[in-house]
Amino acid sequence: LRDMLVSKWGVPLDVDFQKIGNSLYCTVLPLVGFGSPLRSRHDSELEYLMHLQGVVEVLHKYDNLDAFITYIEETKKAPKRGT
Repeated sequence: LRDMLVSKWGVPLDVDFQKIGNSLYCTVLPLVGFGSPLRSRHDSELEYLMHLQGVVEVLHKYDNLDAFITYIEETKKAPKRGT
């Protein structure tokens, strides 16, 4: 997943789930660097990679992994923090 995100947008990005109303969305967010003055929610690159693995497992479990990959490959939108 990390490699796909870097291939698409040129930088590693974070992925998270958000509940909006009765719907659950998988969102792609800018990742604040581990050495950045802005705090990343992951303490290390290993923790970040483990988080992404968990996201892949959840998407696979609910049979949404292929749809998510297709969305990443086809979207023209750029991830923005806070959206």
